[in-house]
Amino acid sequence: NSKSNNGCTALHIAAINGTNIDSLLTHINKAHHSAYQKFSTSQLTTILAKAVEHHNPPIVAGKTIKLRYAHLGGHNPPTIVIHGNGATKLPTSYQRYLTGMYQQSLGLTGTVLRLKLKG
Repeated sequence: NSKSNNGCTALHIAAINGTNIDSLLTHINKAHHSAYQKFSTSQLTTILAKAVEHHNPPIVAGKTIKLRYAHLGGHNPPTIVIHGNGATKLPTSYQRYLTGMYQQSLGLTGTVLRLKLKG
């Protein structure tokens, strides 16, 4: 039995009789794969463009934030570096939106995704 909540999965296992141990190992393997997966700059930039097209970044201090491109900045946890004019001023709510879009689009499970913003 598994229950998913905000990308996290709770499994009920029994060590005595081995109930759901196979399911646990499957989830561990998926999380490990997600933590070390590689993504191309073009793939990450395409996801960024679609996210911005669907929901534009907010105007901060009277200036429009323009997000240009994204690339992989590291593994375990996966880190996506986003470059753009005013990117460092993105509100946390928009950062959460981008994180969710990347997690969904890349099929990441069982790992945290970090964003690093560069102006």
